[in-house]
Parts: sequence; structure tokens; C-alpha cells
Amino acid sequence: MVTGTNHNGYLTAILQALSPVMKVFDLPVKSALSQIRKRISFLFFKDLFTEQNEKCDHYRRTWNGLYVYGTDGLQLTLPRSEDIVKAGYSGRKVSKYRESYMPKMFTCAVFDVVNGIVKDLTV
Repeated sequence: MVTGTNHNGYLTAILQALSPVMKVFDLPVKSALSQIRKRISFLFFKDLFTEQNEKCDHYRRTWNGLYVYGTDGLQLTLPRSEDIVKAGYSGRKVSKYRESYMPKMFTCAVFDVVNGIVKDLTV
């Protein structure tokens, strides 16, 4: 169970009702995963993803002997964060006194249509 940080809502009401009967201790907040996610390297997930894909390759079904893939891409505008500024991106000059800040991120995913799995992802 997780709870919000403002101690309002359905879950908090249930916990308050059950606290005389049950021993309730500190629960993680909803944002805990988002906060800790910044500390985990994307390389961990990349290696895990690649390893799992390779293990399952010989179980994949085909259509008429062919693997059928769908490809889609996405363009995102990134928020200004310390990491991006430290990497040297400060925007492009718009006028003599001003810079715009519109860094973009492009992703492309390859989806195995027959088996329903993501086969590759490029950022």
C-alpha cells in the first residue's frame, strides 16, 4: 500500500479506521518510485531488456515464417533540469538578450506485432 503526501483521501481514511485494530507503520508515498528512479542507471534496464529479449527469441511465433514489426516514434520537449544544464544545453539564441529553451528528445520503438513485445527502443 502507498499513500499520498498530504494525508488526505480514501487510503488515509481506511488506515485511520484500521489503526486502533492494526499496527500501522510508515507507508511509502506514491512518489517514492519517481524519486528513487533517478538513482538507477538506464544501463541496468538496458542490459536486462536485452538479456530477456535474447532468452525469448526461440519462443517467438511468426506469420508465414516472417517476423512482423511495427515501428513508431515520439518527440518530447524536455523540462529544464540540472542534468540537462550540466550537459551543456542552454537553448538557442532568439534575440540579443534572450535564449529559448526547447530541448527535444526523440524515441523510436520497434514492436513485434505477432508476439506483442517491444523488440527494440532507441532514444
